[in-house]
Amino acid sequence: MPYAERVKKLDNTVNVEELRTYFCLDSDDPELLDKALKAMWDRVGVLEHAATVAASKGNTKEKFELDAEIRVLSDLRVQAQKRIFELKHKE
Repeated sequence: MPYAERVKKLDNTVNVEELRTYFCLDSDDPELLDKALKAMWDRVGVLEHAATVAASKGNTKEKFELDAEIRVLSDLRVQAQKRIFELKHKE
């Protein structure tokens, strides 16, 4: 299986809707979304550290799973930033 397909398969193992709910990303409150961005940034830091530790122990499966969640969170952060911009510039 090509690498790009394997990465996509791993990304599909991350429960995106659960992350959306956990970080309240369906909110219409820009302040709450700003807090969610910070919380997601903190989570990415923790996941990156865990991925580094997993890699140093040779646990490539865990590292790839952690990297998949990091990629999903990165996408969700971009979406949240766009949503904040829209809410703040709404007429």
